[in-house]
Amino acid sequence: MLGNVTFNARDGRYNEAMLVDSIPFQNNFNVIWQSESADSSKVLLAYTPVNNDNILGVLQLNNTKNITFKKIGVQVKFPAVISSNTYISLVYLSKKNKNIRFISNQFIDSTYASLPNTNGSRFFYNYNAAPVNSRSMDSALVLDRNYFLQINLSTTPVMDLGGAAHVIFQGYVVDAYLNNTVISNNIFDMKLFSKPGLVITDADSVRITGNKLTGNVTVDGKDLVIMDKNEIYHEGYQQNAVTVTSTVGRAVNKPLIISNNNIQTVHVGSFNGTPVGCNNALIIFGVRFTFIHNTIATNDTVVLVSVSLLQLVYSTFVTLNNNLLYHVTCCFLLNPPPVPILSHTTPF
Repeated sequence: MLGNVTFNARDGRYNEAMLVDSIPFQNNFNVIWQSESADSSKVLLAYTPVNNDNILGVLQLNNTKNITFKKIGVQVKFPAVISSNTYISLVYLSKKNKNIRFISNQFIDSTYASLPNTNGSRFFYNYNAAPVNSRSMDSALVLDRNYFLQINLSTTPVMDLGGAAHVIFQGYVVDAYLNNTVISNNIFDMKLFSKPGLVITDADSVRITGNKLTGNVTVDGKDLVIMDKNEIYHEGYQQNAVTVTSTVGRAVNKPLIISNNNIQTVHVGSFNGTPVGCNNALIIFGVRFTFIHNTIATNDTVVLVSVSLLQLVYSTFVTLNNNLLYHVTCCFLLNPPPVPILSHTTPF
């Protein structure tokens, strides 16, 4: 490469999977793949898996850098009959990827699979196995203004339909923490019942801001972690709507900040004949949390003894200010840690 390159995709449906490998002599030049018409609904990269498919992603990035995908559509569509061990990601990250941005795209998961807890796809997944040469040591990953849509095309009720559709970014706790991950202003429209919407583990620095998200959320970080101005709606059974972990050893000047979020969890009936409810709306593990200006609500009507709107587990140096906790009849409002909270002005 002798300079920046832009690929403009003409309107149409492209029935294929795409692998982007490391680009020789790229240096610090940028590559952009985008819709020529600037309309993500008119350019669609689509793939239908087969039994025991070895395709890892409709779009797979392997050891790439400085790439932007902008205003395109990516879809996976599972057939009516497929083996239970067939998984595919819409975007699959392998090895080391740096400065990868997804801006204003559509990601669509359409499934006919009817077996509970088996088939399904992941919107984003970065592989992170123990061998050093297989780890995904990704940095500067950005998801901004994307639309994630999940469609149930089977005759199975949404509550009983399996699948693994979610966004997973994971580091490796020994030597490959995620760095500078940004998830901002996205819409996650998850249709499958009780599935994770967003999972980020072993992160060095992560910002999750301005998203509208259905499904539960799990975040684990050791340095800069900010969750701000998100709307999170969760329907689940025996789960936590939001789980946040702050790694022990967090510096005094680097608190984990959870602010200005609206978190709601609801009771939606029964699952295989068992009443459905949530364990906790928000559960926090670890040290040095600042939890301010949030609203946590539930309209669950099933009484479960262990349920809390906000539960703090082994948590120290916690600040709770100006939050609103509300429930109908189901649970404890606050299950505090065994040590005093630094500041507490939360109305109940």
